[in-house]
Amino acid sequence: MKPFKTQLRGQDYTVEACKIEGVCDSPGNTGPKFLTIDPPAKGREQLRIILHEALHACYWDLSEDAVHDGSRDIAALLWKMGYRLIAGR
Repeated sequence: MKPFKTQLRGQDYTVEACKIEGVCDSPGNTGPKFLTIDPPAKGREQLRIILHEALHACYWDLSEDAVHDGSRDIAALLWKMGYRLIAGR
């Protein structure tokens, strides 16, 4: 995945691939902020990881359990609705 910039809850983030499941920098960081996604993850698991890290970026104050449960449930909902990643985007 080629890195790209996005905004989450008013904060600028660079989204990039990493070799671990996922990481999100604190929105309170004064320097550049990164949201990293595991490129080998596929399908519904990749969707869950993306949602998990995006939820951290948007709601840093939520507990890890809340973010985990929310990302799992939202990923399941979107997957059932037919949402899929189109390769190359």
